[in-house]
Amino acid sequence: MKHIFTAFLGLFMVLSNVTFAQKDAKAKKVLDQMSEMYKSLDGFEANILQEDYKTGDDKPLGSNLIEIAVKGNKYRLTLGDQVVYNNGEAVYTFMKSDQEVTVTDPEEEGDDVMSDPSAIYTLYEEGFKYLYKGSESMNGAQYDVIDLSPEDHKNDEFNFYRLVMYINKANHQLDRWEVYMKGNSKWNLFKVSNFKANSLEDNLFTFDEAKYPDVEVIDLR
Repeated sequence: MKHIFTAFLGLFMVLSNVTFAQKDAKAKKVLDQMSEMYKSLDGFEANILQEDYKTGDDKPLGSNLIEIAVKGNKYRLTLGDQVVYNNGEAVYTFMKSDQEVTVTDPEEEGDDVMSDPSAIYTLYEEGFKYLYKGSESMNGAQYDVIDLSPEDHKNDEFNFYRLVMYINKANHQLDRWEVYMKGNSKWNLFKVSNFKANSLEDNLFTFDEAKYPDVEVIDLR
């Protein structure tokens, strides 16, 4: 399943310029620079603030702080008392309150950026349209604004129809993005802070059963 953040191109854009709406060369250049920057890193850590909104309201309905560490296709994600480890061979979902860890195959996660924080940096490469929307200034920085959307909006793999990316012009970092979900009037805002490029050890991405001898391990592989 691909619960991937994307952006919808309005019908008037399709009618006025079909070729431009499919693949925008300027947008692709910005996206390629972003992707290449993240791929060049030995690893990175960051905090992501997720805020949930209802269309037309300025105040968030709720929020979550997510801590991530990423190295290639490996990641660790912390949200509340839940920690998800992916070492490329297995995914460990550790629920601290339940003292339980579930083990699954990485293939079952797919390219789901809701659970895989590394997927968003390459999602545009296959199955998506993208459009350069211009530049915007926020908090003293200049951003390229990119709209993305699935090429097939009827595909049930996707539970969203629009993603708006804000990519920092100076360092090519994706500092924030907006996600618009299908079937309701809600959307999510994600804001990155405390970004640090670090060389990370591989053991950071594997659940250490020896440290938690009382935890129940449920292996679903």
